[in-house]
Amino acid sequence: MKKFLTVLSVTALLGQGLGASCGGSGIPFRFEVLPNGQPVLGCASPSCFGAENGGRSILHDSQFSAGPNGEDGFFREGDMTRSRSRYSDAPSQQAQCPSSFSSTSCPGSNSWVGGIQEQPDGSLGVQCCKYDGMRFATEVGRPVVHPGEVYSGGEVIRDSRQTGFDLISNVRKVSGQDGSVAYELTVHRMNCLPDPPEEENEVAIESQQEISRILEKVVDVQEQGDNGNDQVVQVGEAVVPVQSAGYYYPVAGGVPACFSKDTVVQTPEGFKTMDEIKIGDMVLSIDGDMPRYSPVMSFLHRLPDVETSFIKIYTHEEDVLKLTPQHFIYRTVCENPQFNAEMIHAEKLRVGDCLYKRTNTTDLDKVVITDIMVVKEIGAFSPMTANGDIIVNDLLASCHNVVRSSSLSHPTRLSTT
Repeated sequence: MKKFLTVLSVTALLGQGLGASCGGSGIPFRFEVLPNGQPVLGCASPSCFGAENGGRSILHDSQFSAGPNGEDGFFREGDMTRSRSRYSDAPSQQAQCPSSFSSTSCPGSNSWVGGIQEQPDGSLGVQCCKYDGMRFATEVGRPVVHPGEVYSGGEVIRDSRQTGFDLISNVRKVSGQDGSVAYELTVHRMNCLPDPPEEENEVAIESQQEISRILEKVVDVQEQGDNGNDQVVQVGEAVVPVQSAGYYYPVAGGVPACFSKDTVVQTPEGFKTMDEIKIGDMVLSIDGDMPRYSPVMSFLHRLPDVETSFIKIYTHEEDVLKLTPQHFIYRTVCENPQFNAEMIHAEKLRVGDCLYKRTNTTDLDKVVITDIMVVKEIGAFSPMTANGDIIVNDLLASCHNVVRSSSLSHPTRLSTT
């Protein structure tokens, strides 16, 4: 009888343990649905989160379950060994997570989905983790992820500084009339400011002229009055025409870095649009300063039904490219004959800047940007190649989004089935 009870207890524990959980030091930032319908949860521990009081250590309590199609979750590479600079009296930056997946949703204003588990009846059980740092988070989108698609959030960089983190606060399993299954995510943007390495921070505001410029901006907003469409104007994020410096580009649906659906890449078999690319495809990229093929390792985003704001770039040779504001692209000095590629956010491009264009199978030439505008379109795709670069619409761009480190964008090799 005792042996029988032991077997039952072990079986019960195993049943409770099946599921993906980010743990107390992890934040859910990525959600993929494999072609067979299996959800995969991606966890991260950014520089503003995960440590105990004083930044002493982080929890290693995440768990993932292996199945025939791989594990149902993962932790972003390099995060667990990240060095953190914190004051000795700094408070804990860890979430409080229950041991079970008994909730059906996480609607709380200070909670997120720390774990997911498929229930025997086909429903989705979630683990709701509480974190006080969510108190001032704002919702930025509700993308729907279908089989074969993936959503990825992460660090938000503004003016070259980390200011926030886009996380998955809720997941809801939805079924279509045809029996298809998808997952509706709720994405929140949480403040994510890492502690400075020094006790005094250099302020990037210089002289009375700079202060006057900020005050004039506030006066302009006050004079406009209440027009029913309030805009919060922050220093360095002025809402002004696209040709002016400091433009704040909206990011619809919480998608920080993607190409439009009709963006074209070249493969050995011919040209493909973004929605036709599959993991494992060889696409034209670059090696040094020479065009070379590189395999697609994963998708940071694959959201064909999400409306997104894109920067639409025109060149003097009638090239057109649409990419989101915080996607990296390579700008070059027009007058410099040497290969000199600078990786910058697309939102920092200006008319008159030069980009690299593939002119044939072996050469790159420079083209001048003649116009820039903002458009909204349906579909957002962000493939990640093995070397982190890609040639799109014959123009050289990076695969990376707001995080420059390639290790953060290659969390795992995804299934190609």
